[in-house]
Amino acid sequence: MFPENPNYLDPTLEAILEPSLALLNHPKEKWEQVINVFRGWIESGLDLSNEKNSWILCHQYILAAKKFLDVHAIHSAIELLLHGWKEFSLWQYTNNMRVYRAAIAMNLAAIHYYYLNDKNAAIWWAFHTQADDHLTDWEKGGGGRQMLETVLGVTDEALNAFWIIARDNLNEIRNVSTANWQQSSLFAEDIVRRFAVEKPQYSYLFGQVSTLTEFPISPKYFETLLESVKKANSADDKGKSLERLASYLFLLIPGCVPRQNVYDTDQTFETDLVVRNLNPSSNLMSEVFGRYFVAECKNWSYPVGSRDVGYFLYKMRLMHASFGILFSKNGITGESSNEVEKAHDVKAAKSLIRRAFHEDGIICLVISLSELERIANGNTTFRSLLFELSEEFRFGAY
Repeated sequence: MFPENPNYLDPTLEAILEPSLALLNHPKEKWEQVINVFRGWIESGLDLSNEKNSWILCHQYILAAKKFLDVHAIHSAIELLLHGWKEFSLWQYTNNMRVYRAAIAMNLAAIHYYYLNDKNAAIWWAFHTQADDHLTDWEKGGGGRQMLETVLGVTDEALNAFWIIARDNLNEIRNVSTANWQQSSLFAEDIVRRFAVEKPQYSYLFGQVSTLTEFPISPKYFETLLESVKKANSADDKGKSLERLASYLFLLIPGCVPRQNVYDTDQTFETDLVVRNLNPSSNLMSEVFGRYFVAECKNWSYPVGSRDVGYFLYKMRLMHASFGILFSKNGITGESSNEVEKAHDVKAAKSLIRRAFHEDGIICLVISLSELERIANGNTTFRSLLFELSEEFRFGAY
């Protein structure tokens, strides 16, 4: 039976999580039992588009997570809340209806900030709280805004800019007769992504020291971005869809904040993404990949040939960038239909990348659709993929 009182832990969950000594001794077993209860409620046909239902379920997640915190099982508490955040987005996508989940993000912000003293993660989740509140067309916002203002020091100007982006996303459903809650712009994650990328004057907010190596990916949001990459038709949509996906992946690495469509001083060439590692302390990412690196996005129906690979390497050299990523939907080979010419171009494109490394120390990684699908399937994370490809590039396959 679904609980009706959000202020008290449901008796079924209470029975699993008490006494605290049993929870202390068997946290993983208890966590799995709790997850099964939540899954049962969600799969029973519960209407989460009803804000009362989603609000109550959010607070059941929060109360259950507090039980884990009471025995200092912090990781279990965080993973429980992340489970709720992801399950709610899955329900929204599956049923094409809006689901409230701000309270879960707010609790994640509080746990990270107060228990782990991680300001970066606190800002990340507090902005997701505010974004989710905005998706109810609530301009002011609630607990997320209070935390951003009073605890994390975010200015009114920044929060107003954040609302303008949220309002822009909301206009996509205001102007149509039927709302499509499956599109990427109507996920809280997209508002946060756009704010970080499109408002560089506030990028310092995402450049704090973090205890995390990577934020957890939002599976359904990432799936919508990946579907946009696959289905884009016009040249403009193709490029922008892959840039959106790439910028989201970079933001999952704490401190890494991309800028889109950057022109050089003379405006002689454009770079799709320039990624800045703004983490003030030295870390493995900055040591291996540098403080600044660049990315090019080629959402083409054919592989990228040696000419375009060479041009990207040339731009990297002009910018003194030692690390770059070529996001190419179909990898690098050649454009020719002639098999002999194609084989030659494959060799030429790869040879250019190797030569740039041997002569200038430049590392250029190629990420194709197959690698992106590995991320979508949960077989790797973006950060892990970068290290995997980088090590393979430098030292060979294991």
